[in-house]
Amino acid sequence: MGMLNQAGLSVSYQLILSTVEVLGAWSGKTAAEVANGPHTYCYDNFNTSTSIHVEQTLNTHLKVQSRTLLVICPLPNAKPEDMDFKKLAKQEAKAPPLALHDLQPSLASILTYNCQTTVHIVKVLTQNVASFTKYAGNQQLSHIPCQSLPAGQKTKYNPLPVVIIKEALMKDNLMVHEENYIAQLKKDLAKLSKCTIPMINDQLSNSHIHSSQILCKNDVTPYTCILIQDICTKSLD
Repeated sequence: MGMLNQAGLSVSYQLILSTVEVLGAWSGKTAAEVANGPHTYCYDNFNTSTSIHVEQTLNTHLKVQSRTLLVICPLPNAKPEDMDFKKLAKQEAKAPPLALHDLQPSLASILTYNCQTTVHIVKVLTQNVASFTKYAGNQQLSHIPCQSLPAGQKTKYNPLPVVIIKEALMKDNLMVHEENYIAQLKKDLAKLSKCTIPMINDQLSNSHIHSSQILCKNDVTPYTCILIQDICTKSLD
C-alpha cells in the first residue's frame, strides 16, 4: 500500500487508520446521544483473524480472536414516557400468561414461511445450474416483505467500539452491558434504572440475558438487577 500511495494510486495506510478512528469516535458520540432517549440495543460476537503474513509465536495473540460488536438504534415512534419501567411493569403484571394458541403461527405467517423457503430452494438452482441462471433476477423469486418500513424511512444504527469480551457466557454478558452503558456511554445508574431497553438478539444471547436477570434480581439498583427488560421484547414478538 505504501508503494501505491507513493505512486498516487492509493491513499496512505495512516490516512485509512485516521479515518477509521475519526469515524469510530463520531459513531460513539452519536450513540451516546441516541442512548439518552428511547432506543434498542443489540450485540453479537464475531471472530477477527490476523493476516497470514503475521508470524504466530507463543508470545503473540491467537490468530483468530473473539470480539463483541454492539449497536444502538433509536426507536423513531417511541416517547420517553413509553419506556418508563414502572408503567410497563404494571402492564406486564396485568397481562395473562402465554397460552398455546399464542405460540401457534397464523395463516399469514405460514404462507410467508412457505414462500421464503421456496425462494431459498430455487436460488440454489439459479446459482448452481446454468439453465436456471436466467431466472435469478425474476421478481417472483424475491422475498415478500412482512413488515416493511414506511416509504422513505430507514433504520438508523450506531455501532460502538468493539469490546474484547466474549458474550458466549452469562457472566461475560453482564460485562458487555457494563462496558457499553457505564464505561463507553458514561450513563448514570439512576437514569438507567428508570427506563426499559428492548433487545433484539439471537436465542443464545436472550437466554443469557434472562439468566442474568435471575442471578442479579437482588442487586442494589433496578439497572444492575435487570439491565435489559424483557417487557418490550415480548411486545416486539
